[in-house]
Amino acid sequence: MTRRRLPILAVPLLLAPGASARLLGIDVSNFQGDVDWDTVQAQPNVDFAFLKATEGVGFRDAKLFRNVSEANRVDLPIGVYHFARPDTGGSNDPLNEADYFVDTAGFAMGEGYLPPVLDMEVFQSAGRSFLTSWSDRFLDRVESRTGVRPIVYASEFYAEDFLDASVLQTELWVANYTRNPNLNPTDIRGWPQGWLFHQYTDRRDLPGINTGGVDSNVFDGTLADLDALRFSAPVPEPATALLAAAGLTLLGGRRRRVG
Repeated sequence: MTRRRLPILAVPLLLAPGASARLLGIDVSNFQGDVDWDTVQAQPNVDFAFLKATEGVGFRDAKLFRNVSEANRVDLPIGVYHFARPDTGGSNDPLNEADYFVDTAGFAMGEGYLPPVLDMEVFQSAGRSFLTSWSDRFLDRVESRTGVRPIVYASEFYAEDFLDASVLQTELWVANYTRNPNLNPTDIRGWPQGWLFHQYTDRRDLPGINTGGVDSNVFDGTLADLDALRFSAPVPEPATALLAAAGLTLLGGRRRRVG
């Protein structure tokens, strides 16, 4: 997919310190504890969120159900991510990890949700060919089960040296800590379409999260572009049962679309 690169905004001096005219979002996990989603949603420049769901095979984030339910309640666009463990081998092959991700967090891969994400950070010693193949098989499996190809998250270094974009055929969420949401990372070598999300800091101070700075991200597009990314298919049937077991609910059983 080829997208037009958005220019660096020329208006930061017109904004309050730390503010941005671009769409910003956060990503959280159990490390952020019990997020106060009412307070978070009320802040300027919190337009979306990604939530950790799973890691490897057998690890479900302890705050997954709570974060999904609470973020839905305040009507914040969200997606879920899987932290890949290609370094463990054995049962943690890409198909097993993909199935575990969908089986565990498939309720957040339905109507109104942002695309799921594959978080690639480890096992550089395996090399580019192995990590690209591993990622591609994971992406294919999730896409075959959900109808949506996941986005890949990686550092700029990892994306350039260990993942082949021409094979993966998906969008990139790149980590590059410019510390300023109005400063784009440099062009990502080997990713001609550029990046879709940019994690620009891991230290954003945000009311509602009291465990120190939180990861914050820029979306390369407008609100209409963000909405266009969201699933249009119904939430899979396991959603109600999974959340009911945790004592939580979705809004009307599914995410609402914006607009």
